[in-house]
Amino acid sequence: MALIPVGKLTPQQLHEAVFKYRGYQRPEVLLGSSLGEDAAVIAFGPGQVVVSTDPITGASCRSGWLAVHVAANDVLCSGAEPVACLITILAPLNTEESKIAIIMKEASEAAQELQMEICGGHTEVTDSVNRIIISTVVLGIRNEELFPGNLCIEPDSAIVVSKPVGLEGSAILARDYHRQLSGFMESSELEELSSFFNSISVARESRIAVRHGVMVMHDVTEGGILGALFEMSLSRNMGFTLEEEAIPIHPLTHKLCQIMHADPLRLISSGCLIIVCRVGETLVKELREQGMDAAVVGHFTSRQERIMLRRDSSSGCMERHIIDQPSGDALWDIQARLTPSVKHHDP
Repeated sequence: MALIPVGKLTPQQLHEAVFKYRGYQRPEVLLGSSLGEDAAVIAFGPGQVVVSTDPITGASCRSGWLAVHVAANDVLCSGAEPVACLITILAPLNTEESKIAIIMKEASEAAQELQMEICGGHTEVTDSVNRIIISTVVLGIRNEELFPGNLCIEPDSAIVVSKPVGLEGSAILARDYHRQLSGFMESSELEELSSFFNSISVARESRIAVRHGVMVMHDVTEGGILGALFEMSLSRNMGFTLEEEAIPIHPLTHKLCQIMHADPLRLISSGCLIIVCRVGETLVKELREQGMDAAVVGHFTSRQERIMLRRDSSSGCMERHIIDQPSGDALWDIQARLTPSVKHHDP
């Protein structure tokens, strides 16, 4: 395999490893990836432009695919339709050209799934990094009539969760700690947990939610659902009441967290979407009809207290627990206690 020298890729390398992977071709993209062009030109029309960026700082499994979906999730949570993205790849010395092509092929597959065009970016080898870094910028169009971008949350608004919590963390743990977990879980269980990466996109549920006139959406990432709700309530001077029993958790995630002595409610959960709306039951019904495990898990309050309703195992009665500001992610706690076979780093 030919190694790429320090500096920008040659025109031939760009054609072979980058330019032919452009995802879905959008009519709004007037000028996209091509030699001699340093910027893309996109016709957005009367809609609002929504832009987000996210890095992937490790050459993990399906990193190109993950880089596109993680960045697109933030645009989707803003009620926008992803139109185009730009990808920057910084690779260390002795990187093979085939590795760049694999990343871009994966990124193109994700862009195809989202019907989004890869319209530009930058790719180079540099001695400033010791692992591949991928940074993705996603641009989307938002219809202000469908989603005005109201950041206010009214008291008694329903908190809806789509898909089980802990999906991304479960997949990371199953892959990074496969050897350690093989003595406690079946290989088929670990394979299923690893497949949770396929559920990281929130495209389907966010598009359904926009049609229901939601107030706010938030992709549950680092810190898990407790961290996400704490941040959402703190930034709006509000509180919330959360029903622990109502929160969807996959049985394998529950089993995994018991083995790892981890709290699934504090586990990184990309793919799990918090949706705030006035009437949650109607939205949950449609999400379930579309095959997604969704539930109303609580509501926001005007009182600045954050409560978890938890059933006591001995008495069976519901008890109120104060939720303090979460201290980091459960994944980082595990990594501090154990030495994984492969380190994973993503947002």
